[in-house]
This record gives sequence, structure tokens and C-alpha cells, in this order.
Amino acid sequence: IIRTVLTGGPSNDGFSHISGNETFLILVEKFIDLPKEVYSKGAKVITVKYSRQFPLVKTTNYMAAIKHQKIKEKNKAIEIVYFQNGKFLEASTSNLFIVKNNRIITPKEGVLSGINRNLVIKLAKQKRINVEEREIPGKDFFAASEIFLTATNKEIVPIVKVDNEEIGNGQVGEVTKMLIK
Repeated sequence: IIRTVLTGGPSNDGFSHISGNETFLILVEKFIDLPKEVYSKGAKVITVKYSRQFPLVKTTNYMAAIKHQKIKEKNKAIEIVYFQNGKFLEASTSNLFIVKNNRIITPKEGVLSGINRNLVIKLAKQKRINVEEREIPGKDFFAASEIFLTATNKEIVPIVKVDNEEIGNGQVGEVTKMLIK
């Protein structure tokens, strides 16, 4: 995993920016694949009331995700899905999609427009699946027949359980399987 980081650079007082002295970092981490059964059997997520401060910007501010790691691990969840004002937005490091009435729905505003998110939208349209980029209210989220997440380091991850509720029939859905393939 390669992350690039651009900061304001050093500061004389720990806060003020010194013009023209930005710091650019390249961080490299070992990539660890998710277990194969996650893709064939699906995974669980937990929900947390939160929205990122700068959702349109790829940042390294994972404080909310880090704060909720113990809850995520205790619940044997793979990710944390954020909601705010009754609307489901995205996961801590992934984009969110639901399938309802054979339509794919993904939030358009207030989320990072990820590379894999954009690819999935393009692939779905090529397969003549209707894609709606709009808000996902809780009533749609929990009534979805399928939920999946996308991220560069995860590709497409089927979600079969949210908190303690089964999604659809509790198995990886056909739309999600087709997109994974």
C-alpha cells in the first residue's frame, strides 16, 4: 500500500504555516489481502453516527475509525459504515453501495468519489443495471437486497450483515457476484 502525504510543513509554533516549506511523504505498507471467504460468503459491518469533516478529500484523518476499532473487532465486523441525519454515507475506508429493486444506489454528495466506486458505476451501466447516485436514507439501507463496499485495497466486498441485521437473504447477492466477476 502506498500513501502520499502533503503537509503544510514545519512550523515555528506548532501551528502556523511557514510559506514554501511543505513536506511531502511517501508511506509504504505491506498489503494484506482479505480472506477469500469474505468475497464468497460476505462480511459484516457496524454502523456509527459520523460524517467526515472533508469528505471530498482523501485524507489520513482516521480518528473516528481508530476510535471505533475495538467495537468493530468485538463485533467481528470488517468495516464501519457512517451515517448522519438518517442518511448512510460511506465506510471508514470504503465507498458504499446498496442494491434495491434491481437498482444500484450509491451516495453522490458528501463522500469521496473513489476510483473503484467510479469503476463499479461504469461497469454496472455497461451491464445495463440502473445506477442512482443519491442519498441513502435508513429505510432504503436496511431494506436493501444487497450491500457492498468498494476500495482500492478491497475491490468489491459483499456485506451480508449490518450490526445484527441480516441483509437480503444473508448471502452474497447476484448483482454483487456479477460485479465481482
